[in-house]
Amino acid sequence: MLIWDIKKGELLSRWRDGKCKAEVSAIAQSWTDKDVFAVGYADGSIRLWDSKTSTVVISFNGHRSAVSTLAFDHAGTRLASGSKDAHVVVWDLVSEVGLYRLKGHKDQVTKVEFLKGPEEVDGGSAEGWLVSTGKDTLIKLWDLSTQHCVETHVAHHGECWTMALSPDERGCITAGNGGEMKVWAIDTAGLSSRVGGKLDCLIDRGTIYRQSKDKAISVTFHPNSNFVASHGADRSVEIWRIRTEDEVKKALKRKRKRKEGKENKRDKPKGAEERDDDIVHAEVADIFVSYVIVRTGGKVRSVDWTTRGGKDAVQILVACTNNTLEYYDIRKPAKVGKMEQEVPEYNKLYAVELPGHRTDIRALSLSSDDRMLASASSGTLKIWNVRTSNCIRTFECGYALSCSFLPGDKIVG
Repeated sequence: MLIWDIKKGELLSRWRDGKCKAEVSAIAQSWTDKDVFAVGYADGSIRLWDSKTSTVVISFNGHRSAVSTLAFDHAGTRLASGSKDAHVVVWDLVSEVGLYRLKGHKDQVTKVEFLKGPEEVDGGSAEGWLVSTGKDTLIKLWDLSTQHCVETHVAHHGECWTMALSPDERGCITAGNGGEMKVWAIDTAGLSSRVGGKLDCLIDRGTIYRQSKDKAISVTFHPNSNFVASHGADRSVEIWRIRTEDEVKKALKRKRKRKEGKENKRDKPKGAEERDDDIVHAEVADIFVSYVIVRTGGKVRSVDWTTRGGKDAVQILVACTNNTLEYYDIRKPAKVGKMEQEVPEYNKLYAVELPGHRTDIRALSLSSDDRMLASASSGTLKIWNVRTSNCIRTFECGYALSCSFLPGDKIVG
């Protein structure tokens, strides 16, 4: 694990546990203590790290295969983990033990999120609820007080790759194949009033589609603003804006007026216009509107919102598969009268680009004073400072097979 200063492009610290040789497969930050991070590994182990001291606080072992998702509860005392072994495990971080294992998925668990129940919101001591998705196409609602699944829905016809819970917990979005993203409403008030499972608390509200037709790797809500970001395996991040209630009502009113041009108003019952303008009749396409597509420098691996933006902009941090981190500033469109500019502007403020080669190194050469090292690969020649290990210069070249410093160490051939 590497900790970077995005603005300066400097490596601040490195988290390394000598006892673990597996690669990192999942990471989550605590809601209550921002210095505590849960990290899951490919061998099924979980470690809690303190970012201030760069040390492991707690270690857990409970999965037979790689950890795929992690989530802290709102109090910061429990951790839920999902794995490729299709199990969800809830851990007690105070007692440092596993509480119970939730079995129900038939394939890899792709996302878990804690959900506050009515008792928890009112200050009670209820265990709360958990929402999970998996590659078995399912989305499940778990009652943690009984440790049983109380609702199961087929989220997509194929694999359900990820899920995002809205900050107010009134809804979530799941992502499947073909650019399909399904919006779910969550009836939080009805969680405790379920009678024999007759009332569904997860309600399918409709589907929105990404412009790219590949699967969505991740979906994330902005914590403080009305934006949603999603990305696949290509070089773009698609962002939607969630309309306000007034904007939705205006959109419904415009749809009604267009409809009136095709229908005879005398045939409509009295009060039908008002009912058509009611927000409960809104479709997801009336609520979620495409905002902007951010084109990145490499194929996107992960993305997250930052909370430093002001009223006029939002920022996202993008990690790419070419070992770069890119920080984008997205300006909110300026209103001109009642109209807005069509495409919001965005620009890359900062970037962390690792200086190494992107292809196999074919040749090395040391300078006569052993202070510089030249390395050549297919397409690039790099000059390194041996003492600081920093890349001094990068030159474009063809398919290099050999390289050498000429006398005087000022020319490399």
